[in-house]
Amino acid sequence: NIHLITENFRFSPDQISKKHANGEGHAQLYVDGKFMTRIYGSWHYLPKLPGGNHFIRITLNTNDEKEYKLNDQLIEVSRNIKVENDQEKIYFGTSSSRPIETLRKSQIRKGTN
Repeated sequence: NIHLITENFRFSPDQISKKHANGEGHAQLYVDGKFMTRIYGSWHYLPKLPGGNHFIRITLNTNDEKEYKLNDQLIEVSRNIKVENDQEKIYFGTSSSRPIETLRKSQIRKGTN
């Protein structure tokens, strides 16, 4: 699951493709540079990815599909992840070679750290 924590922003799925209103809209999810889906709330389930390295990017967007910016910088978050199917591990980090956090699927099911 992806949990998006925002400030001064409200998800407004009922206003998609309508007129811009400051501070509301949706997020957009990209995996390996490819648009995957819109996100209409603070939680989103990321479907299983094939093994290997992946680049996840999420942008905040206006109702009329433009990307939000602050001081000419996109409001976005991105992470490199490495999925190892054979060991059932997912690595989150700034580079796939040096993970900061490792979660085993069995730990996720049991709710342990």
